[in-house]
Amino acid sequence: MPRLKNLINSKDRKTSCVMTSQTIAYKIPLGDEQEKLGHFVEIVLEDGFMIVRYATKKEVPEFRKETMEPFVVTFD
Repeated sequence: MPRLKNLINSKDRKTSCVMTSQTIAYKIPLGDEQEKLGHFVEIVLEDGFMIVRYATKKEVPEFRKETMEPFVVTFD
């Protein structure tokens, strides 16, 4: 399967990390991708990196609306 094209490859973001005795919180600023950020997919730990994946939102086509004349079903 061919690789998907990179649309954004931002390496200059200022991330932060706060660790307490019970939690670790990472703050990553969002940019242009915020409007396309969909549902959470997975987190993978790989070679000292945490890779967080989200799906992208898809454009949903508008449904076609049809109008019909009302009708009556009878069982005579």
